[in-house]
Amino acid sequence: HHLCYRDINLMGGDPDQPYNHRLQALGQAGFDIAAGVPFNIRGFAGIVVFLAEAGVDRENMKSSSNEAYMQSAADLIGVILALQNPLQRAFSEIYYHDPSNIEVDNIPPNKMNKHESNVTDSTEQIEGDLDIDLFPQDMEEKTEK
Repeated sequence: HHLCYRDINLMGGDPDQPYNHRLQALGQAGFDIAAGVPFNIRGFAGIVVFLAEAGVDRENMKSSSNEAYMQSAADLIGVILALQNPLQRAFSEIYYHDPSNIEVDNIPPNKMNKHESNVTDSTEQIEGDLDIDLFPQDMEEKTEK
């Protein structure tokens, strides 16, 4: 399935369309072409808009391998977005035992700070572990220098 490419400047200058500041700004920034790539990840659907500069090689841009790459990139972005609600629900279940309370803003600071301090402690432990020489060959290299 081939993507549909649109000229940003033509869309922005269409007298039958309302003036759009964002579209005008994209054209002024040097973007010439836009392509919307849809994604649908387990019912979470959206569109990722890819932009290209005026000087881009349009044949390469429209190649099947590039379009497959753009679709995969859109799917990856979709996966990240689709993870947000399940992540918030899981976090809410852990701290509140209430899966309906999915707003991260509702998590009290003491709960969030506890979680953040655990991450900080883990990071410090990992950094400490990196200072330990784990392999004998590393020791030999250090003594030879």
